[in-house]
Amino acid sequence: MLNRIKYSDDQIARLRDLGAEGIVAYVHRSRNTLLHWVLKKTIARFELPELLFSAFKPSSKAAQLIRSVRSGTGALEFFLRKPNTAFSQKKSEKRDYIKTLIRLQRNLERPIFLVPHLLILGARSSSLKPSTVDMIFGSRGEPGFLRLLFRLLIFSRSAKWAITEPLNLKIFLENNPQATDEVLSRRVRGVVLKRLKILQRTYHGPSIKGAQRIQLDTLRDNDLQNFMAGIETQTGLPKVKLYKKAQQYYSEIAARFDVDMIHLMDKILSFVWNRIYDGIVWKASDIDKLKQASQRGPVILVPAHRSHMDYVVLSQILYWEGLMLPHVAAGNNLSFFPLGSIFRRGGAYFIRRSFKGDPLYPQVMRAYIKRLLREGYTQEFFIEGGRSRSGKTLPPKLGLLSIIVDCLTKHKLTEATFIPVSISYEKLLEAGEYRRELEGAEKKAESRRDLFSSLKFLKRRYGRVFVNFDEPISFVDFYQEDQKDLVKGLAHRIISGIHRCTVVTPVSLVATAMLASKRRILSRAQLEWSVKKIAQYVQIPKPNIECVLESLLQDSVLIAEQAGRRTYYRVPEKAALSLDYYKNSLIHHFVADSILATAFSVSCGNNRRKIVKKSILSKQAQILSQIFKFEFSYPAGTSFEELFESRVQSAIDSKIMTRVQDQIRLNESKDSSEQLFFAANLLSNFIDAYWVCSKRLEAALTKAPTKKVLVGVLLDFLKEAVLSGATDYPEIVSKSLAENAVLLFEDLGILVWESNKAKLKQSKKEELKNIIQVLQEFHYGR
Repeated sequence: MLNRIKYSDDQIARLRDLGAEGIVAYVHRSRNTLLHWVLKKTIARFELPELLFSAFKPSSKAAQLIRSVRSGTGALEFFLRKPNTAFSQKKSEKRDYIKTLIRLQRNLERPIFLVPHLLILGARSSSLKPSTVDMIFGSRGEPGFLRLLFRLLIFSRSAKWAITEPLNLKIFLENNPQATDEVLSRRVRGVVLKRLKILQRTYHGPSIKGAQRIQLDTLRDNDLQNFMAGIETQTGLPKVKLYKKAQQYYSEIAARFDVDMIHLMDKILSFVWNRIYDGIVWKASDIDKLKQASQRGPVILVPAHRSHMDYVVLSQILYWEGLMLPHVAAGNNLSFFPLGSIFRRGGAYFIRRSFKGDPLYPQVMRAYIKRLLREGYTQEFFIEGGRSRSGKTLPPKLGLLSIIVDCLTKHKLTEATFIPVSISYEKLLEAGEYRRELEGAEKKAESRRDLFSSLKFLKRRYGRVFVNFDEPISFVDFYQEDQKDLVKGLAHRIISGIHRCTVVTPVSLVATAMLASKRRILSRAQLEWSVKKIAQYVQIPKPNIECVLESLLQDSVLIAEQAGRRTYYRVPEKAALSLDYYKNSLIHHFVADSILATAFSVSCGNNRRKIVKKSILSKQAQILSQIFKFEFSYPAGTSFEELFESRVQSAIDSKIMTRVQDQIRLNESKDSSEQLFFAANLLSNFIDAYWVCSKRLEAALTKAPTKKVLVGVLLDFLKEAVLSGATDYPEIVSKSLAENAVLLFEDLGILVWESNKAKLKQSKKEELKNIIQVLQEFHYGR
């Protein structure tokens, strides 16, 4: 059983290095004979510094400790206090070995390293209010022998040792030259206990308060109380009624975190993962980032949102890693029975899509989020708000982020860390649903019927799930660096982080290769060549696409046809939108270069020399980037000029373009032309969609009293453009593209709303004509 207990390679290497540099002292929070046995077994298995002295025996004496330290080799073991059980009520250790170590360190050249050790058994936190079991057998954080043995029997397969930052006693003494040994002993004990507490919180979370206590603390929040007092003064509504209403809102929002439910969900979800996926892939280094961030303060995980499975993927990984599970912000559309109850007990809290109608609701939600931050819980929310139907990362929604930032800045909780997360699926469960919605079908509200009908997904396989973490964003550092537009700047930094760590899947490579070909037909050799080129561009090894092709053929997303000895792959018109989802999942890698390539193609026109003034190229590229600002997120903290210059220089370095004084010329090689065409063609469907929407906007407004109807009419015009042959790209029939085009017209002031009815602003008609003209040039210029 003890041989199952894990010890990471990093921890082993670290302890060996410390043993070579000085004397290692393993420090436990509370005395336990079983802990001593486990540690001895671990030391023997992994050949760590040998244990010469242990304070677990009542017969241990200071003289033995002195001899062990003076030998200059090996390791020591200490316990800071005794567990509070019915059999041992003394909290502090009788002998102060720390004081003895301090005296010894004064006369030693080699440092003594106090290394806090914690044995991780399960993911359950200690309760703030001790139960009868706690008082008899010790708490979960400081168990007695029997309780530790019981937990070891249950969790031996997932048990692991965790260590945190060692305390260098030599440096500690140098930094406290005036303190007495008595004072130093207390300080050292306090530092090590604090580090053990942080380690405990990292894996098990803060001590659990009862549901009533969390509710009481939330509703006692000073800001919430002042807000209700203000409403009482303004309206005369009794505070008792307001408090009762706040309680109702709290019940509607709050999680009911229950570790027993987590254990049950793990059994169910493990079956689901094994049944429909070929594995969840994540990096140990990413988990290390999370552990380190958790030791500094509360962590906020911010993933992109692609699937309903996102809600449980991260929690599942953290559970397997033995870490504290996050409280997850979810839409209240998922709060229906029984899913809502299960999610609440798994850590989900539910938020309304809109706060209109009652100013008290957002104040209760703000107080709840503040309480979670104060308690030190890990949180998770989706920066895009809803799931992306198109595969692209949606523009960030700032509502919840604004609330979190406000809580952090106003209440001095700036030690929090934001971690951007990418969750990528080789094949998406909701692919069919998304295609129907993009084609114009109404989004169905989630229900119990959908929950049971989703069991059909258990009959198919959906490849692998990839979870990657970007570099953590220290909020205190970001706050000091970027005071201006703090929330917006943080949101775009998070989006950039998500893009950086997003995995490029083989499916997305094949999709991009097929859709970047105007005819949408490629031979096997051409497809292999294109995939290789794209893989080189995004700096990943060329994958084996055999399994991907088989899967796409099986799903009728591709069609294979034989001609002579060659196999050709074709994209059927009805499947273009499905394949477009996977292309869009990596298009952020190409956006800047695609804009440059499209602008170059149009600027050259019929110029056979393929040369254009840099100023003209820059102007055309800027127009395109402004038109598509609701489609794509550009790198955070980078101006257009900087981005333009970097992409031009990259094209020159890659020998695609050449700079001739103030002009940019395309190199004459065939490869240069092919790469330019490939990059430009990635934007073709976006250009055609916006061209149709801008050209037909005035006609659409005659039939469109509301935004919903306007989007539907524009979608019909996009469909008409495909059927009439005005465009070669059937994937433009996308609700997402029509909605974003409307957003652009609103942003430019071309489209205004009066009495909830859309109107074309007369003074902006000329601007609309200019946009039509520009997009038409791009459309025909290709």
